[in-house]
Amino acid sequence: MKMETEETDHKTAELTLAAVAMQYVNCPVCFSTMKPPIYQCYNGHLTCFNCIDKIDKCSECRVELPNKPKIRNIVLENICSNLPVDCENKADGCNAKLKAEFLKNHLQTCPYTPFNFCQNILGLKNCKLPVNVLDLLSHLEMCHSVASVNKNSLKIVLNFPVFPVRENLVFFEPLVITSMKIPILIRCIGFEGYISFTGLALSNCTEQQNIRLKFRVGQKSKKHAMEWSGCVHPYRTFTKINFSNSFRIPVDFLKELSQESDISGNQEVTPIYVFIWEESIFSHENEIHEEVHLFKQDSQQNPPSLKAPSPLPHSLSLQDVSPDVSSLLGTPEKSPGLRDLNLTSESIQEYLT
Repeated sequence: MKMETEETDHKTAELTLAAVAMQYVNCPVCFSTMKPPIYQCYNGHLTCFNCIDKIDKCSECRVELPNKPKIRNIVLENICSNLPVDCENKADGCNAKLKAEFLKNHLQTCPYTPFNFCQNILGLKNCKLPVNVLDLLSHLEMCHSVASVNKNSLKIVLNFPVFPVRENLVFFEPLVITSMKIPILIRCIGFEGYISFTGLALSNCTEQQNIRLKFRVGQKSKKHAMEWSGCVHPYRTFTKINFSNSFRIPVDFLKELSQESDISGNQEVTPIYVFIWEESIFSHENEIHEEVHLFKQDSQQNPPSLKAPSPLPHSLSLQDVSPDVSSLLGTPEKSPGLRDLNLTSESIQEYLT
């Protein structure tokens, strides 16, 4: 009986100590959850390690802060290390609770943590606005006119007057496919003599593990053809120059293919067939529902304001295979120098077969 009482008293003391410590886990300057090292002024008021070098007086009592050496609160550091704390993005909707030592790793994948997707992934140097995954799709559509297609199979047409120089990193306009449970962004870049296609899941959930992509360039019955199947990447774990799990096409191969097809005129026009499906659902590869034209991505010289990123020029021209459906979409905006492709349902069917 005595042992049970002592154990109960011990648990009560721990809960009381934890409740008291929870009142001090947020920095009074930046209001973020404090992690070791935790610093204090001469009177014991606390400051996190991110703010200690940005202020010279205590934010509460205004006393001069010690410079060398700084005073650490080791006791609170040890207590905080074992307390479940709220994610720093709680105000934005994250309900995760975890120990402070695991907070850093959580923030790297938390869907509410702002991330500079446009600059880090798409090479848009003029956009430095961090956005979280919940606002990412609307940001791409509203600020950069990135087009979206709600289809499982489509044909991408690369349009460029000159094949990318081997040494230069060339970004083509991105495309978002919204036919899956989560939006998938198709990124295309030219680098070191290759054109690379990658699928990026605009989500941090695990649902992208069941999504499969297939890219095909050229016809199987023709001399020149390439095909690739694989998974999509979660966008936060992807880097700008990353060719793992991507469809890489040699530029020399595309040159031979364009000469063989002889449909480009003065403009290099290369069709890339894209199929996307969930692992448990069969993909009907023989149905091409949409055609998308991708152009070399333009970059503005003067960075715009972070509050109002300037939209890029028209990102994508969408033209349905059927002329009847195409009329419903409106007349696509023409890029200077691009020859209008006279595509009909009969000519597309003939080309596919």
